[in-house]
Amino acid sequence: MTNAVNNCANCEAPIIDPTTQVVQGEAYYCCPNCSHAMNQSGSGSDPQTPDYPNELHCSRCGSPLLDENTIEEQGDQVFCCRNCASAATRRILTAS
Repeated sequence: MTNAVNNCANCEAPIIDPTTQVVQGEAYYCCPNCSHAMNQSGSGSDPQTPDYPNELHCSRCGSPLLDENTIEEQGDQVFCCRNCASAATRRILTAS
């Protein structure tokens, strides 16, 4: 048995906190916000894909924050979930 970490199909954040993940078929999303963002993108049958201009968006991946239950805040930044917040922190640490 392996402890492989899945990455979000929308933002590619490693899913280290599985309590917020959404699984749709073979696609894993770090949270409902990224799942919704991925399902709303693309041409599909609606030429007017919603962009949610009045909603907060994740500081890392830009997903609209529609599910407030998974939001993480760090200072003046807001993230769609703990997975995205961790990925942002990791990116800052590796850039230093």
